[in-house]
Formats: sequence, C-alpha cells, structure tokens
Amino acid sequence: MALGRCEGDADRKFNMSYLATRMSLQVNGVSKLHGEVSRSMFNKLWPGYLKDELFIGYVTNGVHYHTWLAPEWQKFYEELTGSHNFDQTDRSLWERLYNVMIKEFMKLKKILKRNFL
Repeated sequence: MALGRCEGDADRKFNMSYLATRMSLQVNGVSKLHGEVSRSMFNKLWPGYLKDELFIGYVTNGVHYHTWLAPEWQKFYEELTGSHNFDQTDRSLWERLYNVMIKEFMKLKKILKRNFL
C-alpha cells in the first residue's frame, strides 16, 4: 500500500497513478505537454530531484503513414499527390484531398471492406 501513497500528501490516500509510476520501468506522457505535466504531478514522489531530472518522457501520438495505411490507400494518395510520400504538413496536399469526390473515397472503402471480410 505504501507504494501507492506519497509521504508529502496530507491525507496519504492510496493513488493508483503513484503505484503505477513506481512499478513501471518507464513512464511517459502521450504528448510533449503531457510529459511536462506528468513530471510536475509526480515530482513529489522523488524528493530531492528537480522535475526536469525525472525520467518521465513523452511519445507523440501520430500515425506512421507507411505502416498504417492499406496499400490501396497509399496508391490513391500517390495518384492524387504525385508522390509516394504523403507529407502531412503540406497544406496544398490536404487541399487536393478535400477536393476529391466522396464517391471516390466510398468506392475504395467498399473494396477494402469486401477484401477484409
């Protein structure tokens, strides 16, 4: 029970987050900001350390385009953009995507759904 409590807390209630943090080999937030907030929240668990010295990092939630998309979608984007690499930071590519007719999307979606079944 002591692993789920913080000596510095006045009420010393059991806290599942404290237990999980102490029992984990690695701790991270799901974004840079979440990692910073977590270091501030859990800093009191390690007295004597500055929050910037804690081992709590972050992993940005993102999609790795090449492994996430079906080959059919990759081909679709390549035909649309002229490149095999869909640069998600390029606004002009998103504009092209927004201008595609919904029928084209639905046709490919139905094909993939049929293949999945």
